[in-house]
This record gives sequence, structure tokens and C-alpha cells, in this order.
Amino acid sequence: MNSGDDWTVVVAARSPATAKSRLSVLGDTARRQLAEAFVADVLDCLAAVAAIRQVMLLTDVNGWSRCPRGGESAGLLHDQRRGLNTELACAAALLPRPVAFMHADLPCLRPAEVEQVLREGDDVRAGVVPDHASTGSTATTFRSEDVFARFGAGSHQRHRASGAVTIGTSLPGLRLDVDAPDDLARAHSLGLGRHTQRALEEAPLPRWFRKKLAATSP
Repeated sequence: MNSGDDWTVVVAARSPATAKSRLSVLGDTARRQLAEAFVADVLDCLAAVAAIRQVMLLTDVNGWSRCPRGGESAGLLHDQRRGLNTELACAAALLPRPVAFMHADLPCLRPAEVEQVLREGDDVRAGVVPDHASTGSTATTFRSEDVFARFGAGSHQRHRASGAVTIGTSLPGLRLDVDAPDDLARAHSLGLGRHTQRALEEAPLPRWFRKKLAATSP
């Protein structure tokens, strides 16, 4: 990193009550446990990155029955339900630069990947990390005051159209956001964080998915 600048990272997470609806085929209890575990693994990972000055968790704080695991040292931004892009833009107005936005459904994320993407982000005014399908986005970085959020369908290209440069293409854990059971099986083969691994072991998963996981053991 050029000047040792400390980053602020905003992690956007839905509350367990509504998060990861496409995982509901695994059962609602499993869906909730996994959604919580994803957030915990991302927060644990970010806490281990020296280049990060502050982590802010953007979420509906009323949707959590307890403080998210790993969230004790993170600041909280209350999601006002104005839409993700509006919420991120409002958060950015309150935070110093450089700032990064990151999704919370990245259970394979590793500190070395975060360090690498922040180094890459340090060299561009705005950066965007494509998801594993190269259509969506899992993270963005900003060094300038001009911050924008274009998350949603086709967000990788929409971020690029707004001026962001693609970064982080060699970082599989950062690019693998988990929305559906197939994504989770792919993440399992890549290697999960400890909270998600424990959730998989303890959650009442259906037999067909247990077989799928067995076939993708790392």
C-alpha cells in the first residue's frame, strides 16, 4: 500500500430473519444459522487485516437477537430500508477515505485476499471486484470523495460504466458470494471460515445436501 493509509470497510448484511432466502430450501433454521455465520466469518477476517482502521456493519439492527458474532469491535450503521445503494451512499457521506464496501456473504474470505484487494484499490480512484460469475460485484473501493454504489443485477458492468476499474480478479474467496446451495457447495470445496464450517456441521441440513457436500470436500 502506497502511504500506509488505513481503510474503512462497510459490510452490508441483511438480518438473519430475511437474509439468504434462496438457502431456505435447506430449511429455515439452517438458513438463519448460515446467514449469521457468513457475517461472523467476514467480520473475523476483516479484524485480522492491519490496513483496516475501522469496520462498519450496515444492517437492520432490530433484526438481530444478539450482537453478530465478530461484531463486538465493529461500528453499527442502522439500515433505514431505503435500498442498498442509497444506504451505502449515505454511509459514505459520514466516513473518511479511503473506504470500501463489501458484501457479508463471503464465507471463504481470507485476510490475505483483503490485503491484496486494498493494495489494488490504493492504485485506482474507484475499484470493483466481480463476483464468481463476473456479472455481479462483491466489493468496491474508493479513494476519492466521488463514491457511488451500483449493486444489483449486472452490477459489475454498471460499476465500470460509472468509472470503477476491475480489481481482485485473482481472489477466489472474495469473488465467491453465496446465495444458493450450489454456491455453498462451491464454497465448501474452496474452504470455509470457522463459523460457517461449524454451522454446516451443526445445522439440520437435508440428506441430499449432505451428500452434495461430501462430494465437494476440500
